[in-house]
Amino acid sequence: MKKFITKMYHLMLVLTLSMLALPSFAQKDKITAEADYVANDDDSKNQAKKKALEKAILKGLAEKYGTYMSQEASVVVDNDNGQSNVKAHHLTNSMVKGENLGIIGQPIYSEFHENGMDVYRVKVTFWARERTSATVDFNAKVLKKGTDDSFEASEFRNGDDMYLSFSTPKKGYVAVYLVEEDYAYCMLPYRSQTDGIYQVDANKRYVFFSAKDEPNGNSSIVDEYAMGTDKDVIENTIWVLFSPNEFSKANDAESNRRIDVGIAGIEGLPRELPYKEFLKWKSGLQAVDKKMTVKPIKITIKK
Repeated sequence: MKKFITKMYHLMLVLTLSMLALPSFAQKDKITAEADYVANDDDSKNQAKKKALEKAILKGLAEKYGTYMSQEASVVVDNDNGQSNVKAHHLTNSMVKGENLGIIGQPIYSEFHENGMDVYRVKVTFWARERTSATVDFNAKVLKKGTDDSFEASEFRNGDDMYLSFSTPKKGYVAVYLVEEDYAYCMLPYRSQTDGIYQVDANKRYVFFSAKDEPNGNSSIVDEYAMGTDKDVIENTIWVLFSPNEFSKANDAESNRRIDVGIAGIEGLPRELPYKEFLKWKSGLQAVDKKMTVKPIKITIKK
């Protein structure tokens, strides 16, 4: 009898320690939110629904966890034909204090006409958690036609080269995806990197998608991209993911499509996966890694 009790005690102790070693999911919250989005002339139906969904999620996060404001101010003095011009720039940025960990079920959409405008309404339920100071505040800027940070831009035209500058105060791993409508394209790691990870050092500026700026002199691995579209205008989102913990890119596949996509490299498109699969992969990473930081950057592409 004593031997049996000892074995049971040992088994319970092992199970307890194993449970302590697993990632904790107890602090995530279930949120339901609803929002309306008024479509503009450039929005397709899918784009309008996606923007409504993003608006609802941000609304739900803000109502649950609140927001914080950051302000930046700068003064630029330039000289034009001997005349000085002083320009003051003020930037106010509102950030929610929570992050989406994954949608539960299917969002419920409805569409109606109001005051001559198409309105898309969505109700969504999702898992979320409060954003903590454990995440790393990295710096990422989308650049157009040049690799210096002064070339930062959000609007592109057909044929414009696109780069991304990146720096982090902590050593870690980074991935970059471009989302256009129903697909996500893996831009980093590069296509030839078969290990599926990209490691970066702390306090070092990187310029991705520029062969001449490859930090190890291995320019042959770099994919360079030019933006383009056959539509009047399209809105894309560049997602930058960083963590001090190692992670690999999503399970994707080669793309055989060459049109209706806003990026094209020297050898075609990046590897791709459906947008829903991308969200599932991203949410899974965030759920198990509290140090994972994710930043979306909106860009538009015009003919």
